[in-house]
Amino acid sequence: MSERPSQQPVQPQEPAVTITLTQIFKSTENLAASIQKLESRLTRIEEKMNEAGDTDKRIRDAEWQSKEAKRIAEAAHKKATEKEEDRKKFWTKVIAGGLVAMVPNAVTIAAFFHLA
Repeated sequence: MSERPSQQPVQPQEPAVTITLTQIFKSTENLAASIQKLESRLTRIEEKMNEAGDTDKRIRDAEWQSKEAKRIAEAAHKKATEKEEDRKKFWTKVIAGGLVAMVPNAVTIAAFFHLA
């Protein structure tokens, strides 16, 4: 008796995919180029983040300086206002003192001319 090979149902074969070494090499070159571009973009993003950090620090410094300038200006304004008030008080006292000194003399002179 001769042995027959077992008969299995025939399955349709899927189409074969053939990749050459050249195609693999080109794909890895493309991948390497893409990675380089990505690294370059990440480097630029990092540089921009550093610049943004520096800018943020300069903004905080400028904000502090403006607040300090405002405080100094307000103090100077207050001092100038107080000085102006003192000057007005001084002249009010000078004028009032002058009037007090002049009124008795004015009354005397008016009475002299009125009676004369």
